Amino acid sequence: MDGPLGTGLPATGDRIADKYDVVRVIGEGGMGVVYEVMHTRLEQRAAIKMLQPRVQAMPDVVARFEREARAACRLKSRNAVRITDVDQDDNGRAYIVMEFLEGHDLSAELAERHRLPVADAVDIVLQACVAMAEAHASGVVHRDLKPSNLFLVREGGERVVKVLDFGISKLTTDGEAAVTSTFATMGTPLYMSPEQIRSAKNVDGRTDIWSLGVILFESIAGVRPFQGTTTAAAAAIVADEPPALAALAPDVPLGLEAAVQKALSKKADDRFADIRSFAEALVPFGTNPDALRAIDKAKGATMASIRPPGPPRQTSSPSFVQAPTMAQTTPPPVPASRLAPLAPAGVAPPPSAALAPPATDAAWATQRTVPSRAGRAALVALAVVVVAGVGIFGARMTTSRSAATPLGTAAASMVAPPDPPPVPTLAASTATASATATPTATATPTATPTTTPTPTATVPLHSSSKLHPGPPHPVPSSSPPPAAPPSANPLHL
Repeated sequence: MDGPLGTGLPATGDRIADKYDVVRVIGEGGMGVVYEVMHTRLEQRAAIKMLQPRVQAMPDVVARFEREARAACRLKSRNAVRITDVDQDDNGRAYIVMEFLEGHDLSAELAERHRLPVADAVDIVLQACVAMAEAHASGVVHRDLKPSNLFLVREGGERVVKVLDFGISKLTTDGEAAVTSTFATMGTPLYMSPEQIRSAKNVDGRTDIWSLGVILFESIAGVRPFQGTTTAAAAAIVADEPPALAALAPDVPLGLEAAVQKALSKKADDRFADIRSFAEALVPFGTNPDALRAIDKAKGATMASIRPPGPPRQTSSPSFVQAPTMAQTTPPPVPASRLAPLAPAGVAPPPSAALAPPATDAAWATQRTVPSRAGRAALVALAVVVVAGVGIFGARMTTSRSAATPLGTAAASMVAPPDPPPVPTLAASTATASATATPTATATPTATPTTTPTPTATVPLHSSSKLHPGPPHPVPSSSPPPAAPPSANPLHL
């Protein structure tokens, strides 16, 4: 059966998608038709919007219709109509299922009352601001706000504004721009911003601020700021300034007139930056002081529902090798209390330990970083340096203690380097002085046999030894020192 506006659309009594029975046609327009339907299983009323057949043949329009319907599904504010489904029927016709609303739109209200009190007009626009703030936070720009898309219903004894038709592309034809019916989906340039008339692609949320400014102007003044046919109205919006609101409504407050004038600025940069800023300028002239709180709540809920982007996925074969971190290349500092048992008393720790940053035993105990191969090699090198220093120190101590005996002096002379000049020990200097002061014993008047003193060899020490300081007194030896057995050398290998 042929439906409204010709063939290709359901009629009363038809079934859509095998589960929605068409009750009646609520409204129709150039873009589509809105039906009241009954869900066959849930026995619940709903509204279905279906595109016109000529629009169904435009793939880009159908794709945008479905995509932006899905975006509207995320809106949870009570000021946005709830979308429950988007699909295509067996004939390939795209449709949207939404909540069924009982009431009338703002265009019908203005047709009956002509103009609204300032407070009522501001309250209606503020409720629309709540829905638009949530939509903008979701990345949805309506682009067709007008009185016929602001639906007024009763919920809990109060009047609630529902914003309809989020983000549908508009097709316009020349003629009387004001001819639109209830639930019509055709856009009209009378509420479009200058930048949207020039290019609908290059618009953002500020184009909706312009549209709300025009709606508020019309609700208070009783006339639209720009009138005429589609062509004339579009030219006036781009080129002409709007008339003064106070000239048409003398009772309008100056602050409200300034807010409307700012919303209708030709350049988008001269308008309010966002919907909340516009609503903040309107709140003093309405009856709902909690409007800003409702806007913040709607925006916060929308931002929380948006899933943040996750971390980038790492490929199985990365094209780079990560450089080792400081914890992998630098071993932890060694506390001085752990180096102290490795060195004898009176000996300073190795230079590497002295240059290391201070650390406590508690910090060492809580260290959990496992050193890398380079770190372990550094620790082994440090241990070798400490052990070698202890061995050299012990060898020098042994050499100095054995210098008083011929065997010790011979051993020391074997291992001592030839350069720098020899430095005698204290014992050797004493023996030399005694030999010089005491003359050689010869025959005496008594029968005492002649005794020749045994000369004492000078024991040269390394110039770095500071255990026996004194000026050098070399004494030539009359005979070479006796050879020491190999086992007498403490560093013999």
